[in-house]
Amino acid sequence: MIKNKALLSTCSLVVYTLFPQLTHGQDAQAIGRGFTGVSFTQASSASIYNPALLNHGSKKHGFDFILSNVAVSAYAQKDSIDAFDDFDNNDYFEDLSDALVRLDNLANASEDQFNQDKARLNSVTGIITERLEQLDEKPIAVDASGFASISFSNKNFGISLYTGLNSLKLEVLPDINGCDLEVLNSYTQFITDEIDIDNRIMPINEVGTISCEGSTKQFDITKDGKFTDPSDDKFADGSPLLNTKIQGLAVGIFETGLSLSHGFEIDDYHLSIGITPKIMQIQTLFISHSVKDIEDDLIDIEESYDNDLKKEKSFNMDLGFAFSMLNDHLTLGLAGKNIISKRYHTNLAVEKRKSPSGEIEETGNTFSHSFSLSPQWTTGISYTVSGLTIAADYDLTKREPFFAGFDHQFLSIGLEYNVFNVIALRVGGRLDTFGNISEQLTTGFTLGNRIFHMDLGAQYSEEMASVGFQMGFGF
Repeated sequence: MIKNKALLSTCSLVVYTLFPQLTHGQDAQAIGRGFTGVSFTQASSASIYNPALLNHGSKKHGFDFILSNVAVSAYAQKDSIDAFDDFDNNDYFEDLSDALVRLDNLANASEDQFNQDKARLNSVTGIITERLEQLDEKPIAVDASGFASISFSNKNFGISLYTGLNSLKLEVLPDINGCDLEVLNSYTQFITDEIDIDNRIMPINEVGTISCEGSTKQFDITKDGKFTDPSDDKFADGSPLLNTKIQGLAVGIFETGLSLSHGFEIDDYHLSIGITPKIMQIQTLFISHSVKDIEDDLIDIEESYDNDLKKEKSFNMDLGFAFSMLNDHLTLGLAGKNIISKRYHTNLAVEKRKSPSGEIEETGNTFSHSFSLSPQWTTGISYTVSGLTIAADYDLTKREPFFAGFDHQFLSIGLEYNVFNVIALRVGGRLDTFGNISEQLTTGFTLGNRIFHMDLGAQYSEEMASVGFQMGFGF
């Protein structure tokens, strides 16, 4: 069965869940102010949001360092967690098999025993059906990142070198097969309609017929006078009776980039253009197991990590533009991430099954997954006066999931108030204009100043939480 520690091991070995590119703010400061950063950010984080801000992100230019910045996001629906825990704590498929075996002897059973066994079968199939419906297409996701950077900037020129983990995502998606629910219902329907206390005669060979996935399928409900086991039996076409899948995609994106920006004074306006060529290593891992596999302990994350992890080098580029006016109080920004669209494929993984003897064997079936890194364009606006900054970002292009979840497009708004250049307080939020993700509220603060600072940012919604920490200095 799937264990809580197995889930944690999955996250630590191959992380991420879940969800539409999770897009958590990589910069702890940006998390606190509603994930905004396209028109306003510190110079040392400009490479992450908009390289043009190397000339705009700090009124005091010079050298800036981020010693460490780490951020983690997690997404889950409560129904999914409850269903996973229930499968973890109970042997429902074993209970189903036991109930059917007990009913094989229905002719010799007492009336009370027959009624108890019948009720037990109805209860187990009902619980399994309910839990599968709870899990259906409700993803669980984790997203983590961490980077360090060194930057130099002035009004006309900026350069920044950063390296680290852009994103490490784990997306887990239960994919419930509708045929499974039909099969389970067929057993309970047969017991209800065909066998009662006065007619306890087991048909020698009873064939069940269901219609699902656009076709009609047949399978044996009884064979040689005994119930078949739906967790091990197959349809007439050779496919397994129960084929609900728990699938997981892990994507690690490691980046090293060099951002360059140049500023131009045009009358009372300031225009900056930035570019970030970057080398990327993309690591991918895709796993797919049936719910029965989970109970049979066929999930071996370490083995999958060793055998199926794929690593490939890639090159991409980010672009950024920033335009300031009103004595640099008002700034407009435009940033494009990964402007070279690329598609990636995971390694082929081999499906396995546990034989009746208990040995693990390969079925000969393979599976894989592909996804795209598409250009993501975001625009932003910010206004700063007397230590108070209000900023807003808007996604010009939709964000698509690697694997599980929904397309979405964010509108983000944040406030930052700097108190005597010693403490900065932040609040914000963002909403999905498609309505697929619940609204998110954020908060955070900075202790220290440009010479040395520590930052904390956090976000919370009904289904998603994020936290980020940063430490840096400058002169």
